[in-house]
Amino acid sequence: MPPLPFSASGAGGFTSCFSYIYSTRGRIEATPFLRKILGLNWLLMAVMLALAIFGVIAIYSATYMREDPVAAEFWRKQANWVAVGFFAFIIVSLIDYRWVRWGALPMYLAGLDF
Repeated sequence: MPPLPFSASGAGGFTSCFSYIYSTRGRIEATPFLRKILGLNWLLMAVMLALAIFGVIAIYSATYMREDPVAAEFWRKQANWVAVGFFAFIIVSLIDYRWVRWGALPMYLAGLDF
């Protein structure tokens, strides 16, 4: 077994959420956070990013020759929102669905109030 960069018992060292831990059976297993990151639907993420980048390119090609400076910057606004949406996608995809089910009624009632 390779040496661990931290204490397996947690005493005298640190345990990173990105690290691997030894199980009681002597195997190396991923932490739950790392397991969630590696278990994401990477095909869905790649297709989402490809479509978003295609949309930014389409907006750029439609507005780059405009003399209006506001219209010429539409692609930059779209690219910023693509980045915000990508990080929101990552964060929301890491949330366990049971938390959403637990908070569905309060979120629904809050939505009715707005």
